[in-house]
Amino acid sequence: AVGNDSRFGVIGSVHQPEGVSSWDSFQFGIILYNSNDTVPLNTSLNAVVRLVLTDLHFVDLSNFLYVHYRLDNSHGNPASIWSQNGSPYFPPDDLFDQMRSNQDPARLEGPSPVSVTSNDTWGATITMPYPSVSFLHFCSKPVYTPMKVQNVRVHQVYRNELLVIWNDVPARCLLKFRVSYSVKSEAGPYDDALGPESLSTVLSHRVPEASSGMAVYYKVSAVDYWSRSGPESDPVYFKIVY
Repeated sequence: AVGNDSRFGVIGSVHQPEGVSSWDSFQFGIILYNSNDTVPLNTSLNAVVRLVLTDLHFVDLSNFLYVHYRLDNSHGNPASIWSQNGSPYFPPDDLFDQMRSNQDPARLEGPSPVSVTSNDTWGATITMPYPSVSFLHFCSKPVYTPMKVQNVRVHQVYRNELLVIWNDVPARCLLKFRVSYSVKSEAGPYDDALGPESLSTVLSHRVPEASSGMAVYYKVSAVDYWSRSGPESDPVYFKIVY
């Protein structure tokens, strides 16, 4: 048993799709935390956890994947990168890029198949620094790909830096959003925006060789754990002005 004042704990949740859905599926998540705000930073409090799941006979394991995400002082912590580089008041572009690449929970493992023993048991040993939070997401393969991304919009932040925003999709077994752009025409050709792999619905994109009056077109799609890409959004036009 874990007390309310314990630095280590586990939280689990199960999701059953409602009715017949082409993009939703059975899934469950497990959060492990090794943290206590009242305890000073101490590496001796690191934890090695043995996680065991039993009675998985009801799951179609041929299409069942899991992903392990982590937040700690080295993962998902852009402030640490900023401080390691002298905490500049005006970070240069390359430092901003490093910070943005570390702003989301880090994917430590997966998508990986769930391999069970002869008695329908799966296990993993997880090392958790202090402090840290791990999230393990287990997901059955939906019938169809993620839904089409909607409502893409673009805002200019600086001369060559644009903020691309879009609505989330209801599917949860997502690996990332893929953003592509073209400076040629709505028909393309399109290139990857090369932002950090992320589930965020916003991307800061620095347009190469941007100039005032340049037209940029963007399209966004969602990619699931099985590397299946949903339909691309309608192309969105933006004109750079400065």
